Amino acid sequence: MTVKILMDAPLAPVRFEIFALVAAGFLSVSCSAKTQAPPSTDDFSTVSTLKKTPDEVRASRPPNILVIMADDLGYGDLGCYGSTRHETPHIDALATGGLRFTDFHSAGPMCSPTRAALLTGQYQQRFGRIFDTAISGTEHRDLGLPHDAVTIAEQLKAQGYATACFGKWHLG
Repeated sequence: MTVKILMDAPLAPVRFEIFALVAAGFLSVSCSAKTQAPPSTDDFSTVSTLKKTPDEVRASRPPNILVIMADDLGYGDLGCYGSTRHETPHIDALATGGLRFTDFHSAGPMCSPTRAALLTGQYQQRFGRIFDTAISGTEHRDLGLPHDAVTIAEQLKAQGYATACFGKWHLG
């Protein structure tokens, strides 16, 4: 990812925002369908192209899914959400070519419960935990996702997707 900082910004916030933008690359869940074969020559042949629109060709295959969650990244820090302070062309291209979900809320004040909510589709309170910040070094082993919690990756894997998670976990 290329990040260009516009030089009219004060130095301290720029350093923080560079960190926040770089953090966006460290946590993502990337999924692609195992059954998704490369396009056949029939899909893009002249006759086939005349018969099918690009949307029809794409609709015949499961969509690729990429979830990016960044800690301490504000809603307006990316170009696709109106930032004029940073140029984020690669993330903007992903947003333009895909779907943006803009109404996600988490009741957790820390990154781990928010991640748990996003990956499971449930509020972290449903797990019986709020992830208290005042815990000892040994108590943290009992926190995190319960072993029976089902994540979006597990649901997608059951549908034939190959899944991967990169970055922080901190969910037990």
